[in-house]
Amino acid sequence: MFHVNDVMQLQSGERVHAIVRTHVLFLWLKLLVASVFVIIPFFFLFRLLQTGVIGLILFLLVTGIGLVSAIRSFILWDANVLVLTDHRLVYVAQRRLWHRSVSETVLATIRDLQWERASALETLLGAGTIRIKTGAGSVPDVIATRLPQPEKLARAITELRDHPVKSKQHALKEIVDVHETKESDEDVVLDERRERVHAWISEASAHDLKEVESLMKRVSP
Repeated sequence: MFHVNDVMQLQSGERVHAIVRTHVLFLWLKLLVASVFVIIPFFFLFRLLQTGVIGLILFLLVTGIGLVSAIRSFILWDANVLVLTDHRLVYVAQRRLWHRSVSETVLATIRDLQWERASALETLLGAGTIRIKTGAGSVPDVIATRLPQPEKLARAITELRDHPVKSKQHALKEIVDVHETKESDEDVVLDERRERVHAWISEASAHDLKEVESLMKRVSP
């Protein structure tokens, strides 16, 4: 399963706003095709077994192809991810089981953002393609296809790019909260020390009290 920490390290105060994968129906279509290889051999199981070892090998081979294809389709679907945070857009492209490419785009550098639906199926599902350019060239830096509701994703990217103050305010709030927590912890420790000293003095002997009194006179201004 995909984990954000596998491809990126979040900065201090950075939050993940969205993790987007290919529309799930495209995964189900691939799983449906793979299931054909798993289910159909069972209809011919007895005939295949009658042929002996060759039939058994053929049965296992076809069903194995179906299972491997289903697992592979799910892994690739799960690993192809678009991660949107306060500051950047990270696109993980898992083209094969052992081939992964990761591209990172800072939101402030995005110059052109487009989305489109290029087929009747995408229109029916509400899926589409996102194209992002950061430079002056004509080739997009990021092309993510078959994403669900690309218009909402494009709007979220634009909002975070054009209004980074909200993200900074959130980060500042976290810093303030940490500072206040630290001060609160220090106050608690100080109160505990005062209570311990007070308890010790209340049980101290006259000789000890004289030494404490003389010490306080030396350190007090």
